[in-house]
Amino acid sequence: MRFLPELADGEASVALVLRSRIPMSPWGLLVSPDSPPFDPPARRPQISHGVRFIVALTEDSIGERVSIRYLLRGEGPTDPNVLMTDVLGHLRIWTETIAEVVKRDGEVITIERAKIVAAKVIPPEPKRSRERA
Repeated sequence: MRFLPELADGEASVALVLRSRIPMSPWGLLVSPDSPPFDPPARRPQISHGVRFIVALTEDSIGERVSIRYLLRGEGPTDPNVLMTDVLGHLRIWTETIAEVVKRDGEVITIERAKIVAAKVIPPEPKRSRERA
């Protein structure tokens, strides 16, 4: 963190300065002396109605590495009390009622198809150049 010199109005300002010397606010926004103050939202923003979620999996996706977002709580993605989570792994079962994903650690996650919000095939896991100590 770096303290900037006094501004033209005589007010002191604090900003994060990157190696490129671009001042940033604590929220990662560019700042300038003319910028209005930024107040972070009081709570996490809700998903707007304009968001489209796509389930792009079929029975042909079995065995592929997939990412699935599903509901833990709530009736849908626009529900104000929604709670969602993601799972990454290899699709083992894809039927009319359930999907099963095997995670990297071998844990099997069973998901009701009605709770799936979005799903897609993703590229294979990148190979590590070396193991970490």
